[in-house]
Amino acid sequence: MVSDLVRLAKIALADVDKKRVIALLDCINLTDQERSIVEKTELNGVRIYDVSEELMLSDDAVSLIKRNAMRKIGIYLTQKLQ
Repeated sequence: MVSDLVRLAKIALADVDKKRVIALLDCINLTDQERSIVEKTELNGVRIYDVSEELMLSDDAVSLIKRNAMRKIGIYLTQKLQ
């Protein structure tokens, strides 16, 4: 189930313009760190490796934070589509 939510979030972030994605992220209860990671990796194309170095976290930690954020986005979108 979680992987489907993450997939839905990835599709949603890829298919709309940047302003709409920012507006979407404003509607979702993401932490500052989650939002920053999603913006950098999904909107700006920054690699997780580079984000992890910048935040001084492991690649696994950044991936987990991103996955949780994408899950929240997927849940939000699923609720809005119902």
